[in-house]
Amino acid sequence: MGSPGLFGFAAKEIQGYVFRSDKLKDMVGASELVNDLCESFLDECLRTSGAACRVLSRAAGSARVRFDDAADARQFAAVWPLLVDEFAPGLVVVNAVVEVRAGVGGESQALAALDDRLAIERQTPWPALPEIPPIVDRAPRTGGAAVAVDGDGEPVDRETPQKRRAAAATNNHLVQKLTGADSFRRAEWPLDTDEISGPERDYVCVLHADGNDLGATVRDLKNSAAAVGLEVTS
Repeated sequence: MGSPGLFGFAAKEIQGYVFRSDKLKDMVGASELVNDLCESFLDECLRTSGAACRVLSRAAGSARVRFDDAADARQFAAVWPLLVDEFAPGLVVVNAVVEVRAGVGGESQALAALDDRLAIERQTPWPALPEIPPIVDRAPRTGGAAVAVDGDGEPVDRETPQKRRAAAATNNHLVQKLTGADSFRRAEWPLDTDEISGPERDYVCVLHADGNDLGATVRDLKNSAAAVGLEVTS
């Protein structure tokens, strides 16, 4: 077995992905997909890979995973973009792998190098797929290439059906996290803007929690701990 490896990924332009459509159920579903990406979906993919690994951190569409063998980390990184594209079409995710060197502070240094790699990958432009030639119809809500028609007869792009399936799930983990509720009743949470707007409701508020630079802050804390001989792994 070779040296350990760190695999990390981060979703790009999450806000644009969530608000691509003006339909409330699409926004709810997009948020749920981003949340599940680094939670249940990541766990399932890691379990299926069969590789020896453990998740060091996960939040806001990103995660860091330590593999016992860097070769396994690289193999997982090679297929991860394909898995994400199937799970959350339209969501751009960058990933990277670095080896963990032996010695005190090796993991902290590797985490810093991993974050630097991801920062570079974030600057790489990604093409919008599928391409939209003149003869292809467009989904009116997003402008993307239409691949199907929804129940109302409206053309939808590739990512919309997956968002709506996530929004219609009986268990919404995002709502449970926000409310602290042990159970979730769909009827209490609207999926259509008409349910929360109209003549008797003058205002609609969109609450966006922005975690910019949180990853850099955590990295700085880990580097400071490593400087005094502490190994922080979570």
